[in-house]
Amino acid sequence: MDDLKIFIVEDNEWYSEYLKYNLSLNPDYNVTTFLSGKDCIKQLNLNPDIITLDINLPDMQGEEVMKRIKSFNPTIPVIIISGQEDLSTALNLIKQGAYEYIIKDDNTKDVLWNSVQKIRENKSLKAEINHLKDELEIKHAFSN
Repeated sequence: MDDLKIFIVEDNEWYSEYLKYNLSLNPDYNVTTFLSGKDCIKQLNLNPDIITLDINLPDMQGEEVMKRIKSFNPTIPVIIISGQEDLSTALNLIKQGAYEYIIKDDNTKDVLWNSVQKIRENKSLKAEINHLKDELEIKHAFSN
């Protein structure tokens, strides 16, 4: 399977590097960090496979960053990683298209790792389905 391109948008430089280090333990993960929402938005043309997003950024709210990501490409999974444990905020962001809402705590890296694995498996299955559909179309084109 191809490398997975992951963007981490987190204004706390230490935490950003912590997440990058943990995800980079998988050599198939190509991880890029951004300290602001605007920097991430400027690089969306690099077509990341997954974006992790902090809610409280210095330049713009995470909710606005997610809207811009989704308007650029609604299929990019956005994983919110936040210190806010407010359930209504979490539900609201999931309704707006967030793939998952992870609270910053001792389990964050494990929950994030599992979430990225699920997204990767899902992406792989979709690619396989599309490949099989193409093969079926070719097979039926010859039999007609």
